[in-house]
Amino acid sequence: MKNPMEKKIKKIKQKDDGSTVAQMQSEELGVDLRNKKVRKAFKEIGFNGKETWAMIKGAYLAFLPAFLIMLAAFSLVWLILYLI
Repeated sequence: MKNPMEKKIKKIKQKDDGSTVAQMQSEELGVDLRNKKVRKAFKEIGFNGKETWAMIKGAYLAFLPAFLIMLAAFSLVWLILYLI
C-alpha cells in the first residue's frame, strides 16, 4: 500500500543551451597558457630559470603564514577534542 503523503516528483528534462551564470573568460580565472598569443607574450618577457623559481618560492612564502595558522588552529581543535 502506498503512503498517501508521498508526492510524485515530475522530472523536467532541460536542454543545455550553453549559457552560463557568470562569464568564464575573465582575468580573475587566471591566464590561459593554451592561447598562442599569451604564450608568445610570456616568452617575450624573458624570465630565466632563476627568476621563475624565485617567483614560485615567493608565492609559497606568501601563503606559508596562512597555512601555518590554519594548521595550528586545526591542531588546537584536535587537541582540545582529544582531551575532552
